[in-house]
Amino acid sequence: MKSSFVNEKITLIQEKYDQSESNARKAIEDLESAQVQLVLLSRNVDEFVGQVSQHAASLLENQPDTSDAFNVVNGALGQLAKFISDQPTVLQFEVAKMQLVIELLQDFNVSCNDLKNQVNNRESRLDEIKEQIEAGNDPTKRKKAGKRVEKIRDVRIAQAELDSAQISTKKSKKKSSPKQSDKS
Repeated sequence: MKSSFVNEKITLIQEKYDQSESNARKAIEDLESAQVQLVLLSRNVDEFVGQVSQHAASLLENQPDTSDAFNVVNGALGQLAKFISDQPTVLQFEVAKMQLVIELLQDFNVSCNDLKNQVNNRESRLDEIKEQIEAGNDPTKRKKAGKRVEKIRDVRIAQAELDSAQISTKKSKKKSSPKQSDKS
């Protein structure tokens, strides 16, 4: 597999990563601004529910037969106030979740960069082996102290790439040379 192909694929993945990270950061900003608004709204609703409950209690003292309606209205307003007061917490969980997504995306990006570097390093090692083979040196031969002998697998891959390159150049030369036929 050529490093250029792998690098192109990794670059495409990184572009998608960048877009996903941008979207996540925008979502966090939106959630954080909504969170402030919800806190203010929650305070206003709490005040409103308190005022309505007090007014309903004063009306109930004057008309005792409406106690069921008061209980229903009071319960509904209480549920409304609880729902709205819980929303900032829900938004905090959403923000934390989006921040986790960003952290995972950043870890993924680091892994992509590492993979890209590994592919490039392997490709450059194979190129060095090809150069040694073309120069007539045996890359599997023992080297100076402190230098490692190339892996046989890498030597075979490099040799196969050289052989396939030579075969393709021979084929292109045959196609480019005109055929001569004797007409006598």
